[in-house]
Amino acid sequence: MVFMLLQLQEQNQQLD
Repeated sequence: MVFMLLQLQEQNQQLD
């Protein structure tokens, strides 16, 4: 479950 959150955060950084 934590991994899912981590992946989401990484994608968010790419969006920035």
